Amino acid sequence: LFIAGADLIIEATATGSGDDVSKLLTNSSLSDGLGKILSKDIIVSNDLTTRLSLYIPLDAPQQTSASGIVTLVDNFVQIPSLLIDLENVDGRITFDNDNVTFSALQANLLGQAIVADFNGANINNEYRFDVSVDGNWDLKPLFPFVSDELGDYVNGRATWSSAINVAIGKEDFSYMATLFTKLDEVSSRLPAPFDKKQGDNKTIKLNASGNTQASTI
Repeated sequence: LFIAGADLIIEATATGSGDDVSKLLTNSSLSDGLGKILSKDIIVSNDLTTRLSLYIPLDAPQQTSASGIVTLVDNFVQIPSLLIDLENVDGRITFDNDNVTFSALQANLLGQAIVADFNGANINNEYRFDVSVDGNWDLKPLFPFVSDELGDYVNGRATWSSAINVAIGKEDFSYMATLFTKLDEVSSRLPAPFDKKQGDNKTIKLNASGNTQASTI
């Protein structure tokens, strides 16, 4: 029998699909926090391993809290608000209620390797998160996303890093993003001022911001 004011603590480890885990949390007392995050903000496919700690005050079950670690091995992860699909994801996601973080997560984006960090939480009725992504990409596989003809003029690799800040409300969405690229290993035969020899020390910095209505670059 439980006495008045007792707390129930559950420690569990489980393996299942990302969809099964998100459905379980969506149908629990954690639906407004972690359940929403894993069903709408960070969608994980394929099997994953979860280590979960639940703290349930029996006199106030609505104050149930959850923390734990999700281990990903060769998973597929989507961040719908950024239109990002990550393949071959390896790493660990830690959570404490609606506070979700991951660090040095390895994945493929557009078929090339990246390393990503993420930190998100509910703040003032918005879900806010920061994402940083680093990569060193071969430019050739990217030309079909822009123009196949660029392959005749531009060649090489580019080291880049980005930082994205996102706020998602019930009715709106806003973001700020910065992309910094080093072009040392890139050569270009485009007309000036876009011509460049490999080894020339040039960089590109791109700033963008926007909401559900428009974006500014």
